[in-house]
Amino acid sequence: MKLFDSITYYLRVVGHKKPEGMYCGVTITNEKTNEVVEFSDFISINDERNELPNTRSCAEYYSLKMGLEWLLENKITSSIRIITNSKPVSNQLQGVWEIKGGTFLPLHNECVELLKKFKLVTFNLVGHNDLFYAEDLYNKHQKIKEANAKAS
Repeated sequence: MKLFDSITYYLRVVGHKKPEGMYCGVTITNEKTNEVVEFSDFISINDERNELPNTRSCAEYYSLKMGLEWLLENKITSSIRIITNSKPVSNQLQGVWEIKGGTFLPLHNECVELLKKFKLVTFNLVGHNDLFYAEDLYNKHQKIKEANAKAS
């Protein structure tokens, strides 16, 4: 049974960099039922996964990749709307801005390939008022994990 069965899914994608690493977060909302799935990750500059540079664009791309992979793992390939506060990421993925290179290019290319698997992709650019959302989301999930560990 699929968690979602609607046509459009909203991906709120945010990334936030700090000197110690990148906070990545995504919230996926079903347009029809308002069901929500949210998850986050923190990639420390010392993390073995962190072959990526510690930049906001990398955090945004990584967040988007997490969300797209989740949708595909759950066999959701319908219409998606990506909501981001990153003008560079939005414009690069839509082909408005050309990418000549850069440290985030491998992540960009992975996201482009994943986006091809959806029926329709649109973008909404929002303001920077939720800049710390990824960090807040990650901290919330850490508290839940800690509470579950204590309960078991």
